[in-house]
Order: sequence, then structure tokens, then C-alpha cells
Amino acid sequence: MNDGADQGGRIGGLSVLAGRLLATGFTAFFLLFAIGEAATEGLGLSAEGIGVATVFGLAALSVILAWRDAALGALALAAVGLAIAVLVAVTADTNQVRAMAIMSAPYFFSSILIWFGLWRLAKT
Repeated sequence: MNDGADQGGRIGGLSVLAGRLLATGFTAFFLLFAIGEAATEGLGLSAEGIGVATVFGLAALSVILAWRDAALGALALAAVGLAIAVLVAVTADTNQVRAMAIMSAPYFFSSILIWFGLWRLAKT
């Protein structure tokens, strides 16, 4: 094996790992924040609350899938990023573009990192 192929595989593996860790960290942070707020504020059944719980439940499942199968996980993370963007567009009152970017960007970046890593691994 030549040094170029070895370096490409290393970069691909690190990219996949970085994408998985980014998605895991963001999802864990948001879920802990949401659980803490639900514990202090109480559980209210609003349409927005149900939507957020559903989308971030799917985000947690997507993170688990990304750790088990990177290719399917990358697709699932991109879909979750899109779902979050749609949810924010529907429920946010002001600064929708900024809110969509902040909430969905980690999932899009994670998906791109994993896809890039898989592409680099396939080239080696």
C-alpha cells in the first residue's frame, strides 16, 4: 500500500469519526437541555412540543444509525437536518433563517463529513 492511499484512508476515517461525534454531541446537548427544561417547566402537550420531541427523537435514532452504518446514518442525518429546518420554519416567529441555520447545521455538517469520509475510504 502506498503512502497516499494510507493517508486517504486515515483522513476518511477521521472524517467519519468527526461527523459521528458532532452529531452525537449536538444531539446529547439538546436532549439534556430539553429534558432539563421539561423537568423544571413541566410537560406541556403543544403542537410545537410534540414536533420538537419527534424530530429530536428521530435525531437520536439517526445518530445511533450513523454509528452502526455510516452510509445510512449520513442519509438519516441529512434528513433530520431538513426536518429540523422545516420545523423551525413552521414554528419560529422571528429570525427564522438564523434559527434554521443554528438548529440544522450540525446535522448537515455531520452528514457531509461522513459522506466525505466514506468517499475517501472508497478511493483507497
